Amino acid sequence: MPARMTSESATFDRLDRQILHGLQLAPRVPFARLGAVLGVSEQTAARRYQRMRTLGIARVFGAVDHARLPGAATWMVRLTCRPGTAMPTAEALARRPDTSWVMVGAGGAELTTSIAAVAGQQGLLHHLPRAANVLSVSAHQILHRFAGRGEADWIAGDDRLDDDQRRELITPLEEVTINIDMSQEDEPLINALAHDGRASFAALADATGWTQRRAASRLNALTAAGLLRFDVDTSATALGFHAVAHLWFTVAPADLASVGARLA
Repeated sequence: MPARMTSESATFDRLDRQILHGLQLAPRVPFARLGAVLGVSEQTAARRYQRMRTLGIARVFGAVDHARLPGAATWMVRLTCRPGTAMPTAEALARRPDTSWVMVGAGGAELTTSIAAVAGQQGLLHHLPRAANVLSVSAHQILHRFAGRGEADWIAGDDRLDDDQRRELITPLEEVTINIDMSQEDEPLINALAHDGRASFAALADATGWTQRRAASRLNALTAAGLLRFDVDTSATALGFHAVAHLWFTVAPADLASVGARLA
């Protein structure tokens, strides 16, 4: 997410970064609890987050975990576009529900994106090679994700929360198995959470036409089943990172597991 360059964004400070780290650990944690962990009021924590969201620095969002859906797969796709068409192509891709993220590479003509594809459906992977502004397509199915630290530590240096603060925010997951399916009735809920992952149950009830109790119950069930996840979209430059790079490795098949585990 690119930050909107305003004079106000220059005041992004340690507390802002700690709030973001807390939200990375627990995206829907109540601001009262987050504020208590950070030693500030609920109002301060909420106001700081809303300010960052308004400036385009960060936002919490909900997304379907397509890896848990029957017949679905995730693909990493690299596109080379005709000169001058990369940005509008990226914006069009970003508006689609089957893309997780889109990035424009150095040089301005190459896009990298993550796409969800469902077996038997002619989705984006089918249409991209026919697009007039796309010169080449390289698609790679994600076969395995290596588990790392269990969180996205996109917070620099001493602004990260300490171990005690992390333990206060992270709720241990119960080892339960919930077998449910996602249906078309869930679309309004998913769309509302994609727009605002911290939407209240009252707002979700308005978006779905359900009661607050039903909205809360369905959200909790989808999350427990692993079908719905929450994340924080942040501006890397606002966090102090001046460049982001994708590294592509060619590894001998016998070494894939060990190399992947060490990188994670």
